[in-house]
Amino acid sequence: MNNRIGFGQRAYHFRRLTGASWPALADRLDYRPSAPARTRRHGILMLAKEYAERAGFTWPIQKREETQ
Repeated sequence: MNNRIGFGQRAYHFRRLTGASWPALADRLDYRPSAPARTRRHGILMLAKEYAERAGFTWPIQKREETQ
């Protein structure tokens, strides 16, 4: 994701895409203002991975085989 997107905006998009509730996000993420941005981004990525696996994707997501 573009580094200029703030953490709050990233969390908003994640919620919009997954339907996760704020309490569910708050329980899992370290979103204190003092937390390093890397920590906050990592939390979003781990949560995204969990939702992807729940939806049936394998991780890491494999590139589709090119068929000719």
